[in-house]
Amino acid sequence: MIWKILAAPIIGAIIGYCTNWLAVKMLFRPSEAKYIGRFHVPFTPGVIPKGKSRLARAIGNVVNTQLLTEETLKERLLAEEAVGMVKNITDDTINHLKNDSSKTVKLLASGDLNESEFNAVIKNIQEFIIEKAYVKLKNADLGLLISKTITSKMEEALGDSFLGKMMGDSMINMVGGAVTQSVDAYIEQNGEHIIRQIVITETENLLSMPAERIISGIESTGYDITGAVSGVYVRLVQEKADTFINIINAGEIAEKTIENMTNSQLEELVMATMKTELTAIVNLGALIGLVLGLINMAIYLI
Repeated sequence: MIWKILAAPIIGAIIGYCTNWLAVKMLFRPSEAKYIGRFHVPFTPGVIPKGKSRLARAIGNVVNTQLLTEETLKERLLAEEAVGMVKNITDDTINHLKNDSSKTVKLLASGDLNESEFNAVIKNIQEFIIEKAYVKLKNADLGLLISKTITSKMEEALGDSFLGKMMGDSMINMVGGAVTQSVDAYIEQNGEHIIRQIVITETENLLSMPAERIISGIESTGYDITGAVSGVYVRLVQEKADTFINIINAGEIAEKTIENMTNSQLEELVMATMKTELTAIVNLGALIGLVLGLINMAIYLI
């Protein structure tokens, strides 16, 4: 008699457990749509494989709108520990370079570039500087400036002397004009070549210079390299955080990653994050079945 009474809650608990266990499994299985002849078997594929694209879009949207926003990125990157890390890295790098005289500016600047790539970069920089300097030189009116200086000195030297009166203003102005034309012509013909030689020579001297010499020279002026680097970092984060987020587009990365997952990988991901919750749902089914069985048992006894 007692077994008949207890059978209802026990069977209810078993049925509830199995029902919820089956429901959880149907979230992932079957992984593909099933057919009997031309007829599609209902509830295939499982809920999650069937809605993988929709799930991917939803997660991508959450990442973009709630998880990785401009505000959260700035808050994290501008936190005291993040800025402190930048300062520590800068200090460590400076100390390392100051203790290693073998590191030249060229070695540091080249980074992962090979010799030909680095030379191409340097050449482009040199050509840019030469072009800008040559344009500035031509627009500086050095011929006119030099001629004015010369004619002014001539007028001061000659004054009211006999020679000065003989030459007169017209002669002095003619000399000034000739000087202007000569200087301008010289700059036109030789200016770019002179600038090129200077830029190339100074570039080679700079690249061959030990990095520790550059750093020591900067520090001797009282310039705070670490403070400057951290300041640039802070301004970069403040001004370019939105650009950085748009470039990364973490939501799109998350969406494509999920879409490219196999169904088994997706199941592993969901189970890794929600195993406890899904297990609780299964156990809740057993509990509900037990409670319903107890209710039936109480009604039977009454």
